[in-house]
Amino acid sequence: MSYLKENANLGNLMGAFFMVASMATYTTNDSLVKLSVTNMSLAQALFIRGVFASILLGLIALNRGDLRFKLISSDRPKIALRLIADAVAIFLFLTAIINLPIASVVSIIQIQPLLVTVIAALIWREFVARKSWLFLIIGFLGMIVIIRPGSSDFSTYSIVAVFAVILFTIRDLTTRRLTKSVPTVFVAFYSALTITVVCGSAMFFLEWQSILLLEIVLLALAACFLGIGYITGIRAMRVGQIGFVQPFRYSVIIWGVMTGYFFFGEIPDIQTILGSIIIVVTGCYALVSLKKSGLENE
Repeated sequence: MSYLKENANLGNLMGAFFMVASMATYTTNDSLVKLSVTNMSLAQALFIRGVFASILLGLIALNRGDLRFKLISSDRPKIALRLIADAVAIFLFLTAIINLPIASVVSIIQIQPLLVTVIAALIWREFVARKSWLFLIIGFLGMIVIIRPGSSDFSTYSIVAVFAVILFTIRDLTTRRLTKSVPTVFVAFYSALTITVVCGSAMFFLEWQSILLLEIVLLALAACFLGIGYITGIRAMRVGQIGFVQPFRYSVIIWGVMTGYFFFGEIPDIQTILGSIIIVVTGCYALVSLKKSGLENE
């Protein structure tokens, strides 16, 4: 029994480390993409980045022998759903990142633990106490504070970010339900390849813009950070318990503020800071509720 507890604690610590690393590398990748799209469309930038990321992850998967892995029938629809949700979510998320301050977008994304609780209640029929529903409502109000609908500062790109977080939630919950034997790099490689193919197909309908060497370097670096983000993010969801690992997702707000300031001179306003605090507090409460319900062990 003691061995099992120690093993679970080690998994949680590893999951926390992987989650923090994932948030840092994902945010750096997002900032590099935002820097590179001044002269090209987002689809073109994602295609170029995807080529680099697919090659990098493909070589890692090939070296590990993961490309020869055969999915069992029950995992195939899960992988398909994850790939589609991930590709669409990334495109929507980066669309919002390009048009809004990074800190605002990553703060909106942090309603994800609240969405997990809602899905647990509505789809998986998990019990959620009345007090928990109150905290969920307060958390979504925190998102409203950041979005500011009806004000002069409101942007439709905030709604784009909300759709992105819904799809990210679907992606992560699907990842959690994959069979443990599915290699992490296998999932990461096909995730990168999917968005590369999708954006490459879109370029048949868009004009290809000439690019500078600096932009290629930025996108190549973004691909490296994306690859690390894919691997660490998937590992975080698979080695640790949701209730322990998910709070470390909030570290992305710190990375978002730092990269936004150093890369673009962005300083979060009081509404973004207040909304972020509300979302973090209520999100942590939601994760405590998940732990008590036993959903974290799904």
